[in-house]
Amino acid sequence: MPANSRRFDADLARVGAAELKSMARMWGGGSQTRKDQCIALIRQGLADPEKVRAAVATLLPWEANALALLKAAGGVLDGAALCVALRATGANLPGTRTAHSDDRANVLPALIRRGLALGSSEYGPTYFQSYGSANVYADERLLAAAGLPEIAPFKIKPISPPDATIQRRPQSVALDLIGLLQAVENQGGVGLTQNGAPRVNDMRRAAKAVGWTGDATNIDGLAFPNLALGLIHALWHGGILKGDENLLNLGAPVSAFAAQSYAEQVRQVFNGFVQANQWDERGSQVGYFETARLIQGRQALAIALAALPGQGASFFAVDDLERALFERIGQYFSLSYLPGPPYSYGMTAEQARQELLAWQTKLRQNWLDHERVWLDHALTTWCYFLGIVELAFQDKALYAVRLTDLGRAILHGDAAPAMPAPAAEARVAWVVQPNFEVVVYLDRASPEQLAFLERHAERFQTQQYVAQYRLTRGAVYTALESGSTLDRLLATLEGGAGRPLSQNVAAELREWAALREQVTLYRRARLLEFADAASRDAEAARLSAAPVGDRFLLISAQQAKQMTGAGVREHVNYAAAPAKCLTADEDGIVTATQRPADLLLDAQVGRWAAPRQDGQWQLTQASVVAGLRAGGTLVELLKLLADRLIRPLPSLLEVALRAWAGEPSAVGLAGVTVLQCAQPAIFTAIVASPKLRRFLRGELAPDLVVLDRAQLDAFQAHLRWVGLEVAPELTVKQRRL
Repeated sequence: MPANSRRFDADLARVGAAELKSMARMWGGGSQTRKDQCIALIRQGLADPEKVRAAVATLLPWEANALALLKAAGGVLDGAALCVALRATGANLPGTRTAHSDDRANVLPALIRRGLALGSSEYGPTYFQSYGSANVYADERLLAAAGLPEIAPFKIKPISPPDATIQRRPQSVALDLIGLLQAVENQGGVGLTQNGAPRVNDMRRAAKAVGWTGDATNIDGLAFPNLALGLIHALWHGGILKGDENLLNLGAPVSAFAAQSYAEQVRQVFNGFVQANQWDERGSQVGYFETARLIQGRQALAIALAALPGQGASFFAVDDLERALFERIGQYFSLSYLPGPPYSYGMTAEQARQELLAWQTKLRQNWLDHERVWLDHALTTWCYFLGIVELAFQDKALYAVRLTDLGRAILHGDAAPAMPAPAAEARVAWVVQPNFEVVVYLDRASPEQLAFLERHAERFQTQQYVAQYRLTRGAVYTALESGSTLDRLLATLEGGAGRPLSQNVAAELREWAALREQVTLYRRARLLEFADAASRDAEAARLSAAPVGDRFLLISAQQAKQMTGAGVREHVNYAAAPAKCLTADEDGIVTATQRPADLLLDAQVGRWAAPRQDGQWQLTQASVVAGLRAGGTLVELLKLLADRLIRPLPSLLEVALRAWAGEPSAVGLAGVTVLQCAQPAIFTAIVASPKLRRFLRGELAPDLVVLDRAQLDAFQAHLRWVGLEVAPELTVKQRRL
């Protein structure tokens, strides 16, 4: 996950004397400098910004690139990914061998000796293994002096502009990003599992809030698998979402994100996508080894886009782009298996040449089978979604690519404005209609205005130039609960529209706000329940407690403490796990084994089951479908039953629930005729006979075989011919369970 800023100080004592002496040379140390003196020199040098800038100015080109790449990655990067990224820049790296692992063996130790990086291995800051993943990090003070990486342009030629292309406008990108962030904020964050991964249900809720449903979201006709999963991880790795042990939430308000330029917004998410793990552009499950390889590939792709000649302003054939990238990293990187180079020992020159040619051919074919396919997915998913690239297709296949203005601003730091200010006569950002719908002109609305609408209204449609929202009581209530005000809502809506709101809209908004003022929300409350209203009223005056509903009193924490054991039969802690108090049978009848121990049970079960009598419900196809239509999910229903049932859910009922919820399932049912033979020798002779094989349809057990009913008479004739008597009934064996 995203790493915080780090310094070398804490790790220097664990670095060996030889490496420390080499690191200290940058700061004036020598071969005779003691270990403690080396540590002091390094710390003093890093503490002086002038010395840091002077030291960084002396770096070799590949060393400066390594520091720049670490800076772009947030200071920490997988060692193999750093090596692949350096190769993609066209830099000449130390070492002469070509095996993939050799780059790590040469490059990473060289960076340590130069004093530019240390490792994050538990075995020590200078330990690197030749397999798996191992992170390296740079001191934040060195990163402050680093610049952009120097990337050698590819030697490829632009092509003629295609007739038809597609691209996403920065406003559309910002709208999606702001919408997801607002959804995450509204739902109180995204929970983390014990393994530290975002909870799937929380991500699905956020995705549903912005209109993304299903395993693949359609973005301008392009399928984006697991968009919410990928984007949540990108926002996390980009530092926009912050995580602790249990929760992932916004590091700053949505308004702060919206106040940034489009280029700054997308740059963070772009860098986050490059680092994102547990997600694959192809929609596949990501395993341990695939995670590191995907990060390596995305690092290389980001550099490849920056390596397009002329800063990518022209169109280039994707075939030329992938070939140029292959020529730089094909010998060092693979998403699958990277075959090692041939050994020419004992071969003639011609044999060595043929072996080398065969190896190069295999490398290229492996690349086309894996890396090229992945490259197309990467360009048509996150690169396109973020508005980095403009794409052209030919016969439905990706054909050409170029960087958008936004893409060049991110990859090259172009001065061209990615967020032009609207003209004075085009200040109107939206129209608020009398039916409470808001039509937003995306080329006129600022990111702050988009963030405002995402917070106060529900978006139901987005087109290239227009987005449509609806003001609803629920959305307004949520916004007011989160700290907004009615005055701000009215003023901002009128300011964006450039005219007063229609009377009915203004009046209804005021009424919604007034209704909210009549409701008090207690986040921590203590209620005392009575058998009926009369007994409640008798105690209300004595306790000076506020009545709630028909049978409850709102009491203070001190009163609750005093009542412990004083006639109060039980306490229900709603922050704890719900009480297990239900049974369920195969007919779907759900019964409470005791009086409900809390106030949630009736509503929870009643959402999914039809009431039968007091303390009893029945799950039916109609009741389950009604629960799903009301916004529930099968996962929620199964979790409710798992939390509340005393005994496990009957397997047959679970099958029914899944079928009612729409999960495909089927069984076959047909009448059959079977032959039983208790004598193994005779049974074997029948089933192995070539003459009788055409009458048989399969074995059911060691003494049962299914017959072809259409040929039953002919089969019986053969049995009689061999002297076997056919009994009309089977002998059923009782089995002990």
